[in-house]
Amino acid sequence: MLFPYLFILINNHVFFLFCFLRWWGGGGLGKILSALMLWLMFPLPTASSTIHWFPKSQTSGLISVREDRLTIRKGGYYFLSVQVTLTSCEEAQLRRTVELKLDNEVILVGWIDATTNSTGLLSKVEEVSTGVTLMVTINPPVKCFNYGESVTHLDIVYLPR
Repeated sequence: MLFPYLFILINNHVFFLFCFLRWWGGGGLGKILSALMLWLMFPLPTASSTIHWFPKSQTSGLISVREDRLTIRKGGYYFLSVQVTLTSCEEAQLRRTVELKLDNEVILVGWIDATTNSTGLLSKVEEVSTGVTLMVTINPPVKCFNYGESVTHLDIVYLPR
């Protein structure tokens, strides 16, 4: 059985106090599995509805980054967390939807709140196979993003099967 020891949430970021999971197999023996964390930031505005991300740290071979698509390179369990925040601009006043997709299947949906101009933190755990494409879209498209690392980010935590 897999279970996390401890996750904490600070300033809308998930941190591991202990980056390990323990799996209790047959015979009562424990096996330690390491967990890897990847943090992606949002670089530049585009006219596209797909948000382009780039890694802030090494991807450890977990994903490959190509323009607006992130491809999963290692199958396993993924804790996916996204937050998108806009600046106060005329474009931000329209109702906008942010979607996180795996192979074009929507797995998370959030709306930009008119008061905070943010989706808030959207998170989900998914079992993902090698080769699956991950993307985040915003509709209708917008260019007035808040680029602060604490308010617009995509976080990926990998847990081996």
